[in-house]
Amino acid sequence: MTSKATDGQPESDPAPDSTADSSGASGGKATGRDWWISLNVTRTRITLLGFNLSVVAFMVGILLADTQEKAFGVHLPAMSALYVSFLTTMISVGCLLASQELDRVGLSKPWSFAIGDVLMYLAMSQSVSGFTRKYLSGIHEAIDAIHREHLPLVEFGGFLTTALASVGVLGWALLTYVGPLVSIAKSPVPKGGRKVLFALYVVLLLCVFYIATQAHILQDAVLGDYQEPWSIFLYQFVQPLAF
Repeated sequence: MTSKATDGQPESDPAPDSTADSSGASGGKATGRDWWISLNVTRTRITLLGFNLSVVAFMVGILLADTQEKAFGVHLPAMSALYVSFLTTMISVGCLLASQELDRVGLSKPWSFAIGDVLMYLAMSQSVSGFTRKYLSGIHEAIDAIHREHLPLVEFGGFLTTALASVGVLGWALLTYVGPLVSIAKSPVPKGGRKVLFALYVVLLLCVFYIATQAHILQDAVLGDYQEPWSIFLYQFVQPLAF
């Protein structure tokens, strides 16, 4: 039905509202694209992963320089954590890039984004692990080198070690357990998919803990120590206690 004529010319019917059309066609339910993620959200995660790569490169350089004076096995736990961080960072970046639709909007598909997001937390937690291990071991070496007559310096070193270890524990726990659980709970995938994401993260975490356990066993072999492998593996669930 046409509207009233203006200046002798009939007005055309208004164009149909595509938004109303699509919502009506879907019966008011969310369509597939309603689960997709904004470009800015993906960009933030890729920026964090780029920063994490810088930390990994910095720490690997320090560890390699230090191994010129010590046996390489001394730094195996820290090196393995940084290596795992590097690999998971690259995989996470790949998932986030693959999630983006190649159009002018650039929205991210939910599944690839969700996997990349979980891997981002795992990568950063391993960076914290490698970073904290190296610096706390350096402080311990400095304290051991101080003569006992310098008691105030020894006490300050003990306080500094406790403070840095506490920050490391907090950061590691947030990135290893709290962050991924919140990410999975808020994930843009259906509820059944969140269970799959949780199972995937548990498997990945157990693999990371197994790698860390093997690194500890090799380190103990270099240093001439011995611990039960199962106890080393259980320690990985509260990894900062081994810092």
